[in-house]
Amino acid sequence: MPRLLEHDYLALLSQHGIPVMPYRVAATAAEARQAAEALGGRVVVKALVPVGGRGKAGAVRRCASAAEAEKVARTLLGSVVRRFPVERVLVCEALEIAREFLVSVTFDSMTRGPLLLVTAEGGVDVETLLAEAPDKLHQRPVDILEGFPPYAAREVCRAAGVTGRLLLEMGDTLAALYRLFRATDAVALSIRAYPPR
Repeated sequence: MPRLLEHDYLALLSQHGIPVMPYRVAATAAEARQAAEALGGRVVVKALVPVGGRGKAGAVRRCASAAEAEKVARTLLGSVVRRFPVERVLVCEALEIAREFLVSVTFDSMTRGPLLLVTAEGGVDVETLLAEAPDKLHQRPVDILEGFPPYAAREVCRAAGVTGRLLLEMGDTLAALYRLFRATDAVALSIRAYPPR
């Protein structure tokens, strides 16, 4: 599976039953403004480049209006982010984040199989978390012959402190993420989950 841009990834997630925030792709500042208007004005504009750390590079910006989204898009389009030229931007609905989780499926070279990772410390890089607070990263190897049903996903989410209705929803999401991982022969899939307020 090639490395995908964020809008490709969002489309794949949606096709596999994983909820994503409303978004549009824009190739011009005017298109970014139109996208922001269609999404209600308060949006996030992101450079579409195949690299991580876009936020730290100033290529992810929150906008309070469609006019601001147009201005930010004009700045980003044609710029270079970590050696990649920005030809398009992603315009997505700005979410009010009450809580953030990181859920991931990756190939573990030690067990030579899939490994599920869940943490309630969603705003932190996994590498940082492993170094500073490894007990907050909950891991579960998956036997590819047995698969990963939603009840098993809920067990991992419960260990990360998820309860109530959110536990059911995140269990379903993590199980769907695993199915996507297997269906696409991926090496790693990660999403940040933002439960509604």
